[in-house]
Amino acid sequence: DQFNAQQTATREGKTPADLLDEIRSNLTRDVGGIEKASDDLLFKHYKAPWDVEGAAIEGTVADVIVGSLNRHYRGHLDELEAAVS
Repeated sequence: DQFNAQQTATREGKTPADLLDEIRSNLTRDVGGIEKASDDLLFKHYKAPWDVEGAAIEGTVADVIVGSLNRHYRGHLDELEAAVS
């Protein structure tokens, strides 16, 4: 909760366009990291140490990363949409 409060405070006063630019920048950074990873690593089976809605997250490393990023950023986009609606 403290971490989230700090993150929210650092974005206070930013416009929706600023926040979308931040999300785009972060996605570009994250995709770049994935592109640098070896195929051997990306196609290994992996079980994440976290669950989503009580379900284990597992598959290839690539699938877990992409699925996690999708859920994470989708959540932020949904929050942003709710705030501006």
